[in-house]
Amino acid sequence: MLKHFTLLVAVLLTAFITGCSEYTEIFIDEVNILGTDDDIPIDGRDDTIPQMASAIIEPASESGVTGMATFTQVDNQITLYVEIYNASPGLHGIHIHEFGDCSAPDATSAGGHWNPTDVVHGKWGEGEFHLGDIGNIDVGDDGTGSIELTTDLWEMGTGSDFDIIGRSIIIHADADDFTSQPSGNAGARIGCGTIIMSIEQEK
Repeated sequence: MLKHFTLLVAVLLTAFITGCSEYTEIFIDEVNILGTDDDIPIDGRDDTIPQMASAIIEPASESGVTGMATFTQVDNQITLYVEIYNASPGLHGIHIHEFGDCSAPDATSAGGHWNPTDVVHGKWGEGEFHLGDIGNIDVGDDGTGSIELTTDLWEMGTGSDFDIIGRSIIIHADADDFTSQPSGNAGARIGCGTIIMSIEQEK
């Protein structure tokens, strides 16, 4: 910013001293490029830069499951991508849980499903469902699986009830049947990771 200010002062002085329209036009062009103070976000954050968050998934309930969940926000859309390893082949329920606490051996410290709208458990996008009801992740014979979801129902770093930061990603031993209450009868919690803002976004 200081460099641009110095350049503007120099060009303005040149235009004033010489009276030359050529330099005046250069000054106007430079102002158009830099814009005004109204273009600078009040909080100093550039909204055109994607906001990022992540969760490192570690084993729970004596499983060997590991993985990574990443959240990327562009405008009001948040895309979640999860990849897990060392899980048994087949479908495994995956949800966002209320608390970002994976300290208990069976991950029960993460609380129940994240459900800020106070509705019944269900299948994402069909009728009523928890905002944490991501669904099932399909694991292949090699023990790896992935899932992706994009939504405008979540928030990131706002501190509201709809904020995913400070919550947890849970991987379950069994498939979510989307009907059993309150959590889809998905079985034990075999993987858990706390959702945190990426370091670059916290600065």
